[in-house]
Amino acid sequence: DLNNVSDTDLNAALTGNTLASLTITSADINGGTIDGTTIGASSAAAANFTTVGMDGQASPNADLHIGTASAVGDATNPALQFGGSTTYRLGMYTDAEGGYIENKNGDNGLIFRVKTAGEAMRIDGGTGHIGINISNPDGTLHVHTASAGTVSASSQADDLVIENNAEGGMTIITPDDQSARIRFTSPSTNNDVGGATIFYRQNINKMSIGTAVSGGKMAILSGAGNETIVCDSSGNVDIGSPAGSEKLNVAGSITADGYIYPTTDNG
Repeated sequence: DLNNVSDTDLNAALTGNTLASLTITSADINGGTIDGTTIGASSAAAANFTTVGMDGQASPNADLHIGTASAVGDATNPALQFGGSTTYRLGMYTDAEGGYIENKNGDNGLIFRVKTAGEAMRIDGGTGHIGINISNPDGTLHVHTASAGTVSASSQADDLVIENNAEGGMTIITPDDQSARIRFTSPSTNNDVGGATIFYRQNINKMSIGTAVSGGKMAILSGAGNETIVCDSSGNVDIGSPAGSEKLNVAGSITADGYIYPTTDNG
């Protein structure tokens, strides 16, 4: 019973000794000393523990092994905790199927740092947004190489933000015999082809852009969002905004550097 062992006796018993294993279940040794160093204070214990089992773990298979069941701790009482009892900044616990790392009440969230780069990733404490190489992500996922200047992501398109101070971009890589695509879908187009697709087939070097629903149209915009070319679901092409019924409908004059040949004579 460590509650009845004085600091002097405990220190004398452990000084100069290395423990092959140590199992702590309910004993509280906070405030005691090992090799003259206070446990639970500002400095670490000086003893050498090869393995430590806690919370009923009598046969630890790691340097620190907590618990014996799948579920160990919870959001209120984590298995491993740093900080105050209800406002901890880092807690770790498990349930039957998941493992949890939580910042209970810190605005800065979870921060991951590496050797040279410093902060490499952050999960914001208020929004849950993830920033790669940025501490204040603009969207759900913000991949930041360098600052582009004083600019923010549009609220209509901030689920993925890619930022750089030079050329920026995203690459989709597939084998030569496979395809690459970006698909647009919704509850009403919840099928294998979706509502629209940007699609590149590697083996025939063919790029396809278009809709995949009945009545779908594809438009090319210019200027301040003006529809310049519209391809409707019948295969008609409108240039300008005539919305005609012919295969090619042009609002305005046509200049041709060459001949236009009709394939049929309609008089």
